[in-house]
Amino acid sequence: MTVTGISSEMAFARCPIMLRAENPGGQPGLFEVSHGGAPVYEGRFSAPLAVNLSDIAEAVALPYPDVPEGNRSPVVALESAEAFQSRRMDVAVTAGEGRESRAFSLVPGGVSTQNLRRYMAGGTDAFAARFLDPAANFFLTTRGSSWLLEMEEAELSPLYFLNPGGDKISVATLDGAVRREYDGIDTGAVGALDLAALRRELFLSEGILASVFDVFRAGSHACRLAVTRSAPARESVRVRFRGSLGTPEIIRLVGKISVLPEFDGADEAGFSRLDPLIGSFLSDRGRLPLKAALSVTVTLESAERAGFLLDMLASDEVAVLDLPGGPLKVVPSAEEINFGLRPEAPFSAAVKLSISEAEPSVMAMIADALSSHRQRVFSPQFNDPFN
Repeated sequence: MTVTGISSEMAFARCPIMLRAENPGGQPGLFEVSHGGAPVYEGRFSAPLAVNLSDIAEAVALPYPDVPEGNRSPVVALESAEAFQSRRMDVAVTAGEGRESRAFSLVPGGVSTQNLRRYMAGGTDAFAARFLDPAANFFLTTRGSSWLLEMEEAELSPLYFLNPGGDKISVATLDGAVRREYDGIDTGAVGALDLAALRRELFLSEGILASVFDVFRAGSHACRLAVTRSAPARESVRVRFRGSLGTPEIIRLVGKISVLPEFDGADEAGFSRLDPLIGSFLSDRGRLPLKAALSVTVTLESAERAGFLLDMLASDEVAVLDLPGGPLKVVPSAEEINFGLRPEAPFSAAVKLSISEAEPSVMAMIADALSSHRQRVFSPQFNDPFN
């Protein structure tokens, strides 16, 4: 029995997981799949067996826990080593009198097919080559795969990583004057580096607002993180989405934002009503639900940035953050986007964010439950003369 695509005892749920087996005796065989100790699938086969388990894996893969709101810890342990065991997938094949089994840890998301082929051609996989490699950019992000990872200030969000082996993670300022170290208990088997919380801690404790950090894992230099300035913009919107690697990401769309109201079903909602005074029929229509969308024309400067935008467009979990009332679930699409393989100049892309909920009642949006009250100049801690 062989399981193709796994060389480091871990697998992405969305990548092909090919189970192959022979049965020299020619008798029908049985293969069984369990996850977290519970059986999820079993099937019979006639040799040879060749089945892709990715559909089963994607259905049972557990999502990563979210970083708590208002987090102030630079490194957050999201899942302990014990809890990580619930991600274990067991595959067993019984053929004749023989039985073989294989176990691996299953995590959500996946890498592109092209990259998967390159890893397999090199005799490795994405985990051994990157996500568990102490000398590589091991963060679970599609923002970039090189050793230098840049993030705009407005796009700062926790960077997830896997650490089932309990490696020590160190983060140092560029000059090496300030260094923070976190062991396997601090990080957990699944952890996240919160750059916003780290910068806040360094500002309060060291009096510096650091923007460039070197990250070390198990004593090896892994990558460099650079926080870049977000250019001032009159109109912009931040979008949070679940990336290809199964982790939440934030992208800032800067450009002219237009609201596109849409009334679906106008033709179907029409009907005729009898006017009893004159005995003729009048055209009438029921109330239409409003579906709105945001249109943003953004300017991109690199193919890597365009790839990050495309990951957002392909996501099945997208929300706009900067509208009244909190995150608003949307369905993204590209009205127009094309770029060169190696762009030499900035290029534009038209993005449409359709609000997923139809609204039967139309009124101005409120920011909170007190939006209809007289606004106070200062907080409630000030006395009446100041308000």
